[in-house]
Amino acid sequence: MRRRSNKYLKLFILSFPVIAFMFIGGCSGTSPIINSFLANPPTINEGESSTLNWSVTDADTVTIDHGIGAVALAGTIIVNPITNTTYILTATNSAGSVTATMNITVNPIPTLIISQTEGTSKAWFGASPGYVNVGQGQSFQVTDAGYFDQFQIYLTSSQPTDSGDIIVCDLRDSGGNVLQSVSINGFITGNGGWQTFDFNQGTYVTPGTYYCTCYVSNPITDHYYSCHGNNNNASYSGGTRYVSTGGNPETWGSWYSELWDLLFKAIIRLPII
Repeated sequence: MRRRSNKYLKLFILSFPVIAFMFIGGCSGTSPIINSFLANPPTINEGESSTLNWSVTDADTVTIDHGIGAVALAGTIIVNPITNTTYILTATNSAGSVTATMNITVNPIPTLIISQTEGTSKAWFGASPGYVNVGQGQSFQVTDAGYFDQFQIYLTSSQPTDSGDIIVCDLRDSGGNVLQSVSINGFITGNGGWQTFDFNQGTYVTPGTYYCTCYVSNPITDHYYSCHGNNNNASYSGGTRYVSTGGNPETWGSWYSELWDLLFKAIIRLPII
C-alpha cells in the first residue's frame, strides 16, 4: 500500500509542471480576433461619404482613430474623409491588443479657377458722407460648366470700420440677376487681405458671363473699405470692374462699368465624369 502511494506521489510531482503551465495558459487567455474591418465604398469622390463596418470577438474594448473613439464589438459608422485616409481599429483585452487598418481613397473634385491676382490700385466701397453706399464688382467669363464654390476679393481698410458691418457678395448672371448671396462680417483697420466668400457649390453655372459684386448691406457713416485691382481693364481680358454709386447696390440698375479690374478669384467645382 505504501509502495502504491509513493508511486502516485512521484506521478503528481512529474505532472505538476504540465498542470501549472496549462493553468497559467488558461488564465492568460488569447488575444482579440478582428474578423473583419472594411469600408464601403473604399474609394469616394471629394464631398462623398463611406461606411466603415467591423466585427471583433474576444475583446474588452474596441476603438477607431480619427476621432471616432470607442465602439461596439461589431457595427458600422459613416465617415466623410476629405483626403486619402487610413483608419486604424484597435481591439484590446487582458492578453494584449491587435490592430487592423482600412484605407479610403478620396478623388479630389477638379476645379476651374478664374483669377486676377496682381495690382496696386484701389477703390473704396461702403458708406461716406458723400454717398449712402458704394459697391464694387467684377465681371468674368466661365468656360466650363460646374458648381460655383467660392469667390475671393482683396479688401482692405485704412479708415474706421466695424465688425458689425455686413459685407455682401452676390453672384449674378449675365442679366445682373442675383443667383446666390454670401456675406461676411466687416473687419477693423489692418485686418484686410484676401476675403473669402464661400458659396458651398450652391449654384450650377454654364459657360458665359457672370458678375460678382460686393457692398455693405448695413452701411454706417464713415465705415468704408477698399477693393484692390489694376488701373486698366486690359489686365483681365475676361471681364471688367463694375461700380455702384447710386446708394442701392442691391439693384443691378445702379451698376456701371469702369476702366480697371479688381483682384479676385472665382472657384468652380467641375463635375466628375
